[in-house]
Amino acid sequence: MEVNSIKEQTQKFKTARGNLLAVIIFTTINTLLALAKANVYMLFSATVPMALIEVGKVLADEYFMNLAFIICACIALACIGLYWLCWYLSKRKRVWMLVALILFSIDTILVLILTFLDENMSSMLLDVGFHVWILYYLISGTKAWAKLRGIDTSSFEEEQAEPEQVEEKQEEIVQVEEEK
Repeated sequence: MEVNSIKEQTQKFKTARGNLLAVIIFTTINTLLALAKANVYMLFSATVPMALIEVGKVLADEYFMNLAFIICACIALACIGLYWLCWYLSKRKRVWMLVALILFSIDTILVLILTFLDENMSSMLLDVGFHVWILYYLISGTKAWAKLRGIDTSSFEEEQAEPEQVEEKQEEIVQVEEEK
């Protein structure tokens, strides 16, 4: 693989991580606001934790099942924790980007189901569009990970790699390709 291609794939992976981080931050804020019973919702967040909080609220308010609310809130926080774990671990073990993609794909399926069940489907279109956008970047990051498997990209991950490092990497890549 050429050096420019390695740089490009590394940048795609970093962009996917950045988008994942944005989703996690907004989801965390939304979930904390929902737990505080604030009637505020920001776009750009995962749906499963918010749906769990809403189910817990309904069970607590309608059926006086406070334990169900606590359980739903704990599961929602665990989901967010799993996203944080995926983001953190994907820096060193890129396979965690695939795990995040799988989790967000499940979340997207829930959004699509909720959209089709909603009488006012247009209210969910922004969420659907956002999920498609994030899926695009997570897929792009996962593809970049697949293309970079077995390649040391540490010198390309820094904002500005020293020219000597780039030249050394180019020489290593040429040697590896010649061996194949």
